[in-house]
Amino acid sequence: KTFEQVGGFPDMPIMEDYALVRALRRFGEVVTVPAAAVTSGRRWQQHGVFKVTLINKLMIFGYHLGIPPERLARFYRCRRAACDT
Repeated sequence: KTFEQVGGFPDMPIMEDYALVRALRRFGEVVTVPAAAVTSGRRWQQHGVFKVTLINKLMIFGYHLGIPPERLARFYRCRRAACDT
């Protein structure tokens, strides 16, 4: 019900989960459910904990600075050989 009241996931190329949680906080405390979620660890294994954590923190910082999600998505997905900024 609350998910629908906040409009669900925002139509953004990246940071949509973060924006959703921020919107949900207006309705009350957001809590975590004590259940496991299975995800891939491939990015963490390929790039290392430090680099992945740093990039994630930079994304959040950029989002708070007002950098458009489209620009953040290009930065996040940019690969040296294919990046034409």
